[in-house]
Amino acid sequence: MTTKTKQTARAEHFMPAEVHATADRLREARALLAQAEANAAEAWATYQAQLRQNTPKPEEYRTRWEAAQADIESRRLACRLLESDLAAALRNLAADAHRPGSAFRAVQELDNRARVAAEGARRELVAEAVDLLERAARTGTEEAACPRTGAALAEFAALAGLVPDVAEEVTTRARVPRFVAAGCVPVVEEALSRLRNVAAPIN
Repeated sequence: MTTKTKQTARAEHFMPAEVHATADRLREARALLAQAEANAAEAWATYQAQLRQNTPKPEEYRTRWEAAQADIESRRLACRLLESDLAAALRNLAADAHRPGSAFRAVQELDNRARVAAEGARRELVAEAVDLLERAARTGTEEAACPRTGAALAEFAALAGLVPDVAEEVTTRARVPRFVAAGCVPVVEEALSRLRNVAAPIN
């Protein structure tokens, strides 16, 4: 498995594995340094306590303290070396950040593919919404002209025509208004005008 494949497989690590390995060793070295400093402090306290007790052979405790001090210096050197290695690796990553094949370019490509896929999924959902809105716009269109009221008026006019003397009077008085309301149709049409282009698949 190549480094790039590992980066894709492990989403939590996008930087090269060797850089993370160096960082892990630095963390471990710092932990060991902290432990060495604690050991040295304990050895120094023990050495002082033995001196106060007039122990016959204080050199043994002094040797332990000196060994602990030497261990601190070694651990500090290890930290400095690993810090230098990590700094160099990070400088190289930063210098290559904009170049093809870099770790940053690789994650940019992953993000771009995910973004395109998400946009495609969104457009599919918008297309479904457009279909529902078109069905909503078509629903009940035949009712918009109040056909029953119109039919009732026509029926009344036909009946009134049988008695011409009162036909005009009664027809005028019976002419009730038709309750025409746009309802939500204008809102639906406006939404459709905005969404139809958005619903188009990504080329």
